[in-house]
Amino acid sequence: MSGTDPCGAAEFDPRRPANRPGLAEIAYRIGTHSAFLARMLHRIPRQEVEDPSGGPMGGPGRHPLRGLSARDTSDPSIALMDAWAAALDVLSFYSERIANEGYLPTAGERRSMVELARSIGYEFAPGVAASVHLAFTVESADDPFRAVEVPAGTGAMSVPQAKGALPQGYETVEAITARAEWNAIPARREEPQHLAIYHDPAAKDPRHGGLFLFDLDNSFDIEAAIAADQLDPADVVTIADAASLDRYHPLAAGLDLVAALADRQADAALNPEIEPVLKAVPASEVHLRGTGTGLAPGDRLLAVGARRVAGQQVVTAAAFRVEEAEPDRAYDSTRLLLAPFGRAAARRLRLPPLRMAKLRIGTVPAAPVAFSAASVGEQLRRTAWSAAGLGAFLATQSWPRLQLMRLIRQVPELLAPPLGEAVPGFHALRQVAGFFGNTAPRWETLARQGENRGGKEGDPYPTSWDMPDGKPPPRSIWTDSQGQPLTDADAYLEREVAEIAPGQWALLESPAGGVLPLRVAAAAGASLSDYAISGKATALTFRRADGEDLASNDKPAAYTFRTARAHVLSQHLPAAGAPVRDPFGEDSKDLALDTLYLDLRPGRPVSVSGERADAPGVSQSETLEIAEVLHVGGVTRLLLKSAPALAYRRDSLRVNANVALATHGDTMQEALGSGDAAHPNQAFRLSKTPLTFVSAATESGIATTLTVRVDGVAWRELPSLHEAGPEDEAYQVRIDEDGTTRVVFGDGVHGRRPSTGALNITATYRAGIGPEGEAADRTITQLRTRPLGIRAVVNPSAAAGSAAPQSLRDVRIRAPRSVRTLGRIVSLTDHADFALTYAGIGKAAVAALWLGTARIAHLTVAPEKEGVFEEGATTLANLRAAVARFRDPTHEAVVAPHAARLFRLSATVQHERRRVAADVESALRAALAERFGYLARNLAQPVSAAEVIAAMHAVPGVAGVTLTGLSLYEEGATASGAVAALLRARPARMEQDAAGRPLILPAELLTLQDAGVALTLEATDA
Repeated sequence: MSGTDPCGAAEFDPRRPANRPGLAEIAYRIGTHSAFLARMLHRIPRQEVEDPSGGPMGGPGRHPLRGLSARDTSDPSIALMDAWAAALDVLSFYSERIANEGYLPTAGERRSMVELARSIGYEFAPGVAASVHLAFTVESADDPFRAVEVPAGTGAMSVPQAKGALPQGYETVEAITARAEWNAIPARREEPQHLAIYHDPAAKDPRHGGLFLFDLDNSFDIEAAIAADQLDPADVVTIADAASLDRYHPLAAGLDLVAALADRQADAALNPEIEPVLKAVPASEVHLRGTGTGLAPGDRLLAVGARRVAGQQVVTAAAFRVEEAEPDRAYDSTRLLLAPFGRAAARRLRLPPLRMAKLRIGTVPAAPVAFSAASVGEQLRRTAWSAAGLGAFLATQSWPRLQLMRLIRQVPELLAPPLGEAVPGFHALRQVAGFFGNTAPRWETLARQGENRGGKEGDPYPTSWDMPDGKPPPRSIWTDSQGQPLTDADAYLEREVAEIAPGQWALLESPAGGVLPLRVAAAAGASLSDYAISGKATALTFRRADGEDLASNDKPAAYTFRTARAHVLSQHLPAAGAPVRDPFGEDSKDLALDTLYLDLRPGRPVSVSGERADAPGVSQSETLEIAEVLHVGGVTRLLLKSAPALAYRRDSLRVNANVALATHGDTMQEALGSGDAAHPNQAFRLSKTPLTFVSAATESGIATTLTVRVDGVAWRELPSLHEAGPEDEAYQVRIDEDGTTRVVFGDGVHGRRPSTGALNITATYRAGIGPEGEAADRTITQLRTRPLGIRAVVNPSAAAGSAAPQSLRDVRIRAPRSVRTLGRIVSLTDHADFALTYAGIGKAAVAALWLGTARIAHLTVAPEKEGVFEEGATTLANLRAAVARFRDPTHEAVVAPHAARLFRLSATVQHERRRVAADVESALRAALAERFGYLARNLAQPVSAAEVIAAMHAVPGVAGVTLTGLSLYEEGATASGAVAALLRARPARMEQDAAGRPLILPAELLTLQDAGVALTLEATDA
């Protein structure tokens, strides 16, 4: 019962205050100095004692101090009560502080929180060292296939980029074999063009020839091109028998279409996905090697095709007009758009999209296969292998790796045909000339000799060359002015062209569009007199395109001496492949390398670097992980676990496969001290701090780097020695508030005592931890230990995944969560609770998604520091492994990084006139950044206009706020003009992509963009 005195004195029968749940501090005091003093002053006159005189109840003897009415501390009695009230005030104050220290949410002392957390088996997380991938460069000047063993513990150091920063040390945590050919592997920049000329022998006009592109390795997605209206189905040529190939003449030496069809049919018998046919599409674009071809629109180009029949070369040639010539310096090639003669313009046909080639799956044969160029082509260039399958084949066949690598990289030289045979491919015709006599005067204008010119003896030109027999056409190039066949040559050019040589090609062209490809059999300078003129000329003797001599019926009369033109001085131009121009970007998980690379394995990281496709001139790099390695048609293809975050130009892309994982910290080895079996719980301090902990797929997300040995034997670390028996060789680690690390041994009851010895307790550990180790990309460039043969090192991606030692605020949140999961993930919410106690994870949200009838637990996570996890981040990979290890295996779980979203706002703010406007604005921006910054927001947490206004009104000096703009930061949006009542941050969800396939999207984190705050301040007297 409680009450007050008649004058309204303080409560004299106090009770402890009641506290509602969720308070940051509890009230425990039952009074203060004034309350205690008032209660004593109230109680002293009323204090009852037993009357020694035996007087009646309530008599004056029972209240001996009733007369004490003084209220001033000058009275000794009152002063004594005042002093005791002060003692009670101190006692109640510390009682309240002690009571607050007994609860985790209200404790303020680190020691209290450490002991409270330990009572439920939770330890302050010491932090996490940053992880980084280091790419090594092997010395290749003297040996392009050098292999170097890079052991675990290889050290590197960063070069500080900021003033006052210190170099940080890193060490590899895995051993790798680095190879010189892996230093800078180019991406595949072009696909081969298997071109052939279609020629119908029954059609004498060469204009009937056409250029076709053959799909020899099943890499053209013709169906996709037809579906996208890029290709007419009627244009696709399907060849199922060898007889149909008689009219196709390949433009590459050694290319045998008949043999290719036979191989295809053999492969189809082993792989049902392969059709036993060859497919070809018309070609209008070709690519030539080099940029100095000298070709321009209007030039003529000969395509020469050849095939072998019974060992003999069968040749045909087709003439084309160059409509476009575009040099491409990035690919060192020239793109040509060709139009056959007889067509007004080239028909632009796009190359069908490329896909992974469908080839016969390689199998390990039982019989030995000899190592030769032919067997390499058979086993590697015409088959598809997995990395493990090819490794098994090479191991069983004992093929030498070095010789195989050299052989597969040899550029096949142009197969020189036997003397007198044609060189297939493209031939540029460098000069054009008319034929002798094309500038001659008309026969009718010549001076007559006698009355009748044609009737006088000795007239050198008795008949007309312009209108023989009184009607056109004029004389052909195959005769002289009087119609007599030429004897010393087939035709004469109008001038001397000394560079023409036997074996070259010539193209005769008539104004009507007729073309006649011919081979030069002989060429010589001549002095000629005919057509009433004389001068220097070039005598040309031709053979047909197939090498046979010209017959009379091979000399069309349509080629007249005045109008016909000869394109001569041919030059063979080597063909290039079709450039792969699509960038390697966000939708690319398949990366084809330029040739075959052995020993690449799934699970290995690789560094990709190059010029950004969206930012010319800007080069960047990142680290990706190999999911699968395929060797298709002699080309290595990397199937990656994730697509790159940026888009890179293919011509600049380089891959470094000499990559090893490293973590922040320097290795230390020291003698901790001497063991003494007579003393329990011996403790030793590490001389170097802080102790390094690295990210790991454990329940806590970290693993120590400390190894303690007693008499050379490694002992086991336990979270607590209470778990150890008397003979257990164990120790526990305690980290003090200042970072000092102590190793504590047992007392003989809980844990064995170390044996007595001199400096017999040693430790190996690494020192270095926290955000200091997050070096920027390409700043770790100094080797501290240099394995023989290693030239350089660099980090292609920034070091990441670090975490600072846990603060008191973190422990208040994370320690209670640790007892919710107890090392297992069962319920849906367990996923988020488990992640939030995992080192390096700052935010987590879980959602149940349905994929058909299967439920998926989708866990979205964000790092402790502001940013977004890269797909290949070490912390993210370890968390996924830990979730897979501790979750219920009957339910599927997906762990994904969050999606960052930004919003912006504009407002008009009225502030008190007596305050400086700049100070108010600075305080407003700071308050908004803190309230809506990365650390304060949760995943899928929305932002309301009311919340923004309330945060701004809480700033001192703000008298009024008018929100004029609140919107998501999206392309095309403005900061003012639209005020959304609520900006939503969406949770993880299931959507569909453009093709209608299910697409899982992670939860969003909505934060304020600093540059997106526009404030207008107005002073007011309110």
